[in-house]
Amino acid sequence: MEGERQGEALTEGSISKVVGRDAGQSGWNMLLRWPVFAAFAGIYAPIVCLAVQAVLIPDERFWLPGLGFINAFWIFSYGLMGLEMLLLLAWLAFGHRLGLWNGPASGALFAGALFSGVLGLVLLPVTVVGLPLLIGVLGFIPFITAGVYFANAAAAYHEAKAVMQGPRLMGSVLLGALLVFGVPGAAQTTVSLTVRAAIRGVAEGDPAAMAKLRDWYGFAHRDRLVWAYTAEQDITRKKRLADAYRSLTGHDIESRLARLND
Repeated sequence: MEGERQGEALTEGSISKVVGRDAGQSGWNMLLRWPVFAAFAGIYAPIVCLAVQAVLIPDERFWLPGLGFINAFWIFSYGLMGLEMLLLLAWLAFGHRLGLWNGPASGALFAGALFSGVLGLVLLPVTVVGLPLLIGVLGFIPFITAGVYFANAAAAYHEAKAVMQGPRLMGSVLLGALLVFGVPGAAQTTVSLTVRAAIRGVAEGDPAAMAKLRDWYGFAHRDRLVWAYTAEQDITRKKRLADAYRSLTGHDIESRLARLND
């Protein structure tokens, strides 16, 4: 009997603890952590926004600052967003069972919240201007996405705090944030430096540079050669860049430049 009463008391205490924790959460926090809403706002909505952007701005014009960054540094941006979406899915599916891995997961999700929030702030002026056309409503999605990632990052941190403390906890959180920024950042840097060196070699007339540029240009932004052509002052070097652009794309570089300047 005594054992049964202790078992019942323990069960009631555990339930009370869970209920108390849930009751202490705000309605917004519970909504942001609700798996259905989190998957919609943290994964599907950003994908839809990117798809809409590709339709509305097919030539990747750079008059929208935040989208200009995403398009110019697409390996970093899409790599980061892809990692964040996968991590959010993993947390929603296995969060309470990740144990020590909740530390890096929380840091990575905090990084996603930061990225989304900054993107929303950068787009805010255009969002406000576009509200009368309703298209501006899409500009608020990064803020909702940031809220989803932040709420789930905080939950992951809470889970991690239950199994580790102090420097170990903070180190794991920092590691997650550094990895989710660092891996796509390193890939973007490698491509950017390689393409830049190849373009410089093409402008200088290095025969081997064109082969390298052909191998790597598909990973660079489509207008990287156009930017180099615009910045170049030497007529001979400009012609080499124009010839390289035609060889790679089949189009005239001046026509592309005029289209971008429209």
